[in-house]
Amino acid sequence: GKTTLAHLLLGLYPLQGGTIRWGEENLIQLSPERRARWVAQVSQDLFLFSDTLRENLRLWNEDISDEMIFDRLKRMNLDKKTRDLPQGLDTIVKAESLPFSQGEKQLLLLGRALLQDPRLLVFDEATASLDQLTEDHWLGQVHELFAGRTTLFIAHRLETLRLAHHVVVLSNGKVMKK
Repeated sequence: GKTTLAHLLLGLYPLQGGTIRWGEENLIQLSPERRARWVAQVSQDLFLFSDTLRENLRLWNEDISDEMIFDRLKRMNLDKKTRDLPQGLDTIVKAESLPFSQGEKQLLLLGRALLQDPRLLVFDEATASLDQLTEDHWLGQVHELFAGRTTLFIAHRLETLRLAHHVVVLSNGKVMKK
């Protein structure tokens, strides 16, 4: 139910009835382009494009500078490793050759979502590949970037939810606790 909810918010599944509202906006009626600007998602499935590391992080948005990218990478503790790559941000991303661990790739995707400056962040088990120490560091470095936006954390580890203002527990598709 939790991932299905995320997919409904993202427009990846068709809504069979009702509406999903975010303030005055009906998310289902947003155009795909507007939804892509408003909503960023990171899941436990690590998806990187066959392109440069730069484009994987800024998603071809030329308004995102290298300085902004390195600010996010520094918060993820990945700036030095990226600068030390022979081609730096121009490194071509290939799943078999990118010199980052699964946890580091997940941090890259978390940074990518934050670079998009969305109004709604959806993190679906987005820290699943991180150990507790790395997750604690990451949350400590980026929590202020959540200000002014809605962030939906879907997580099994309760520690991930410590920044939440509201926690909803779902079980078998039903709200069990608010």
